[in-house]
Amino acid sequence: MIQTRRRTNGTGSIQLEGRKSGPSVWVYRYRETREGRRAKCKVVLGTIEEIGTREDAERAAAPYFLISNRENPHVPPPSMEALMERYLTTQLPARAVLADTQTPVPDGGDISDHCAESYRSVIKCWIRPRWTRRPDGRPYLVKDFASITMSTAIEEWLKTLLRSERNPGGLARKSVVHIFAVMKLLFKYAVKWGYLGRSPMGNKYEKLVELPRGSTKRTKKIVQLGPAQFLQLLPRLGLLARLACAIAGWLGPRRSEGFGLKWLDIDFLNRVVHFHQGVVEGRVSGLKTEASQDDLPLPDEVAQLLLAWRSQTVYREPGDWVFASPYSKGKRPYWPGQLMKSHIQPVAVQAGFGKIGWHSFRHSYMAWGKAAGLGTQQLKELLRDETTHMVNDYGSTDVEAKREAQQRVARHVKRVAAGKEAEEPGTIQ
Repeated sequence: MIQTRRRTNGTGSIQLEGRKSGPSVWVYRYRETREGRRAKCKVVLGTIEEIGTREDAERAAAPYFLISNRENPHVPPPSMEALMERYLTTQLPARAVLADTQTPVPDGGDISDHCAESYRSVIKCWIRPRWTRRPDGRPYLVKDFASITMSTAIEEWLKTLLRSERNPGGLARKSVVHIFAVMKLLFKYAVKWGYLGRSPMGNKYEKLVELPRGSTKRTKKIVQLGPAQFLQLLPRLGLLARLACAIAGWLGPRRSEGFGLKWLDIDFLNRVVHFHQGVVEGRVSGLKTEASQDDLPLPDEVAQLLLAWRSQTVYREPGDWVFASPYSKGKRPYWPGQLMKSHIQPVAVQAGFGKIGWHSFRHSYMAWGKAAGLGTQQLKELLRDETTHMVNDYGSTDVEAKREAQQRVARHVKRVAAGKEAEEPGTIQ
């Protein structure tokens, strides 16, 4: 075993330890009070091959140092880099698993692996390079952001990122909004963990940092299908694509939710669909919000297509994916983007409906619901969205109430498609 001098860091220490086999590992040891008793804790930070220097090891140990010293008044205030490391370590661990494994899916509301990876990328590429050190080389401390001048500095920085005539090499609007959102999350946890009294980004009552003008404006119109267009599109498609579009159009789920369905999630007897997981880029993840787990009634139009598809596919067992792909021998669903690009978009474009996407169906469903006279709460329940002020003001709706609202949408779609009512416009902004 390799013996090295330990470097004490507050109530913890970093040490390089040898192993009987394999490279040596960096270890962070600290004490923690558990049930009134002091307990020794150990965290393996990584191997000497992964973490080459002690400085890198100290950086990797930063989140654990903050956690172990959260009640130590003598520990110096944390740096922004330490805050980022603690957030990355404790809030963005890898959660999702490959769709062909049997690992249990996280509860709804848990951040998806795809979303977590995008947050890591924003911190690595944009936030860390700008807010780790000052121009003179001194590190930024979290407490520095208690000053209102730092709110102004953040706002000015966001403006410099946005692509414009003066800054043609800047970022797209959506990217700037994403960076803004991750900054808000970082400071939200800085307040939660006691490093700041208030967020320099502000809150819903006090906006201390404003997004650059025009950054929230949609740059492209989302193609939306009218009722007649939707009903004309379905029979033009093959059975698999028709079923996928029927689920997307008649139920309005998010893309990951529709392709995350298994046969055991379909209750044909009671005509109910249960949503338990999503699939994003071949990985199983939890659903976006708690409301996303709500059950939905199964329309007859979808039930008929499901039964027809189940009679054809070889993957029809309860634990199989509804859209199981033969290319992965049923271990994963079809990739929705490829199915849309190869089998649905060409048909829609040829029919003159425009270049639609999966989100077109969700937008269309909302438009149909509004035209059918559904209220905001009914639409929220059918689309399984979680809007804070609506959740606070209203309770949930049972499946039968949703079924009645769903049937109103279906009747409206069929009336309009038959020419008994005016057609809606084809796009929304």
